[in-house]
Amino acid sequence: MAGISTSSVTKLNKNMNVSTEILEKVCRALNCDTSDIMEMTEDIPGNIEYMHEKTK
Repeated sequence: MAGISTSSVTKLNKNMNVSTEILEKVCRALNCDTSDIMEMTEDIPGNIEYMHEKTK
């Protein structure tokens, strides 16, 4: 439907980084804006994005 790969869907499900191209495809498929599908958070301990960055 959105023309994105299963690996990109997996990344989205795991709150991992995806390209802005992927976000654009999702938004076009859902007829929405990026603010409807994501939010910006600070890198704080306990935050899944923070923990992901620390394991790189």
